[in-house]
Amino acid sequence: MKRTIGMLGIWLALLGTLPGCDGSSSEAESGCSVASLKGAYIYAQDGFNISGETASQRTPFAQSGREIFNGDGTMSGVGTGNFNGLVAHLTYSGTYTVGADCTGSVTFTDNGGTVSHFDIAIEDGGAEFGFVQTDANIVTAAFERRRTASDAACSLATLKGNYVYAGDGFDLAGEDSIQRMPFATAGREVYDGKGSISGSDTTSRNGVAAHSTYSASYSVAADCSAQYTYTDDPNNPYVLYLDPSGDEFAYVATASNRVAAGYERRK
Repeated sequence: MKRTIGMLGIWLALLGTLPGCDGSSSEAESGCSVASLKGAYIYAQDGFNISGETASQRTPFAQSGREIFNGDGTMSGVGTGNFNGLVAHLTYSGTYTVGADCTGSVTFTDNGGTVSHFDIAIEDGGAEFGFVQTDANIVTAAFERRRTASDAACSLATLKGNYVYAGDGFDLAGEDSIQRMPFATAGREVYDGKGSISGSDTTSRNGVAAHSTYSASYSVAADCSAQYTYTDDPNNPYVLYLDPSGDEFAYVATASNRVAAGYERRK
């Protein structure tokens, strides 16, 4: 979920309006509880921090991270946020509630002392939930996903095989710029399990599409965080947060001139 970063003003969160919690699924019929959320979850989100009515006062942010829900109403997390080109790393902990109707709330405090609030909706036995931040002047919503209930350590070999992605965001003229060029991209990457990547994509930047092929390198820490660097564009790095299965990861751009976050999935 998104967090707000005290001094930096990075606000982050995730949304949920998921089918099945209206009584139509077996989870809704049997009811949910705090025990429904247990294990390691990854998230990617973006949104806007609102300080006024003009476009220049709606500054974009993106974030990704990894959270541990303990099944007892307590949780903790780590994340990386990009607020209009200003990047910060977050740690936080908090509590959550879950009702029998599979809706609930999450409240946590980050390392900057900021308290953030979210409403959530749970589906698929707790394997996924949507969230929306309910704090004033922040507009963001997204999903969190648990591919496996495991909280196992990760390594280079965790990422291996073919992955697909689609995402969008903004390219900025520089940190804190109000000049924002929208882009969207979709592509396919092959991870070799040893730290090397090859990929191809199509990117539309402000309505002009281009195809490209590329190579990159990656590193993975035992806590399932990772770094991604393009061979021919080292000034456009990404931070990744992996599901321990390696089937999916969340990413966020950490360059000062790009705001973007999303997911890649192994097929």
